[in-house]
Amino acid sequence: MLARGNERSRETADSTKAEPRWEYCVPLAVDPMTVRATWNNAVVAESDRTILVEGNQYFPADDVRTDVLEKSVSSTHCSCKGDASYYSIIADGSRNDDAAWYYPDPYDAAKDIRGYVAFWKGVEVSGTNEDTPEIRPPGRSQTWSRSSAG
Repeated sequence: MLARGNERSRETADSTKAEPRWEYCVPLAVDPMTVRATWNNAVVAESDRTILVEGNQYFPADDVRTDVLEKSVSSTHCSCKGDASYYSIIADGSRNDDAAWYYPDPYDAAKDIRGYVAFWKGVEVSGTNEDTPEIRPPGRSQTWSRSSAG
């Protein structure tokens, strides 16, 4: 994954939460460089249209290899983006459970990442432009870290 901010927030799903209106959730940066996600010697995604949100590159679904993805039953809730769904990656005979996530119906504040997929759990993302601004919650100098929620 990315050298900086490579982990993401995960919270327990709660459908009673109100939709936030925080501007920091709006993806502001489109990285003009070609970005590649690889795992187990397989290129999983490649794009020059990624969006950087909280240190994670989000790839347009059209630029992600669906032949190496398997839909997962896992889901989590982000208070600013909504409910996330997951894919497992299967490449060269190995499996990486829940290594990709996406927001099928993100909150309005995060609507720009609808149809985009991000990666973690050992998936290497390279080619990022270090000058691309990073979107972070107000008052936080570091990106969110992964909680124990699985």
